[in-house]
Amino acid sequence: MVLDSSLSIEEDLKLERQLKVLNKPLIKTFHTKEGEIIDCIDINKQPALDHPLLKKHKIQTKPTKIPKGLQKISSSGNVNLLPQRGTCPTGTVPIRRTSKKDLLRMRSLPKRPYNGPADQPDQLNGILAGWAVSPDMNGDNLTRLFTYWFGDNSTGCYGTRCPGFVSTNPQIEPDAKLWPVSTYGGQQYVVELIVYQDSKTGNWWFGIDSKTFIGYWPKELLPKLRNGGNYVAWGGIAIADKQGNSPPMGSGHMPNNDYKHSSFFRSIKVMNDLSQFVTPDDDTTIQHVDKSGCYGIVDKRDCGHKELHYCFTFGGIGGQCG
Repeated sequence: MVLDSSLSIEEDLKLERQLKVLNKPLIKTFHTKEGEIIDCIDINKQPALDHPLLKKHKIQTKPTKIPKGLQKISSSGNVNLLPQRGTCPTGTVPIRRTSKKDLLRMRSLPKRPYNGPADQPDQLNGILAGWAVSPDMNGDNLTRLFTYWFGDNSTGCYGTRCPGFVSTNPQIEPDAKLWPVSTYGGQQYVVELIVYQDSKTGNWWFGIDSKTFIGYWPKELLPKLRNGGNYVAWGGIAIADKQGNSPPMGSGHMPNNDYKHSSFFRSIKVMNDLSQFVTPDDDTTIQHVDKSGCYGIVDKRDCGHKELHYCFTFGGIGGQCG
């Protein structure tokens, strides 16, 4: 055991205990060129199952049904999520090893980055998924997948560094690197993100296309989402530092309805009561910008290109946003 002299003995020992819980016995290990360590963990012994509500949970290895109505997105210009390393053995899943530095950095992350539309936060369950650039979360400036969930006013869990999200993919970890990335005015790369509730099991699945699923949030964690959700949102979240400086979002430019100049969502769908993905109606969507001097949304439905279907651009410059 190595103690950190900048911490009290009690605090350091607490972190060591956390690491023993998070870093499970491994079957195989990969070292990446970015300096991270990826461990292949028995799927039935992953950190997610340490949650008290999941002690009797049985792993669901794949969705029971793929919903209809997903828009096929051309593979040209898609990001690559397949790792430049081997695949974990059958029955195991890749999980990035957690260090003491990781735990210390993550203390600066808000317990809940988004409160949603509820009047009473303790009455809200929620899940978030997408991509993020977060040195506090990941220890680097790479673009990575991220997952998050909260079940009441006191919980909040990012990725696999706390119990909750169940990994099922033997190749792709929940915080995998996305590459290549888009350039302003140049080549644009897209990733197809899917979040939906399995109508048979009640679990909430996260995938990157209709055939590749990363894992799921078990229904036991989200009692208020057992029969679907009341709200769904698309967009970006920027978290200011201690000095009040907010980071750029997306391309770092204000949106102008040109998808080559801004972050964008395209081919937006929601699932209806028949478990079909459909395009949302105009009268059911609203726009919300928290700091309009730093960030913005341009919602003209098609980002200037009809083939993008329901599309909007968003992002901004960041700075001292107040």
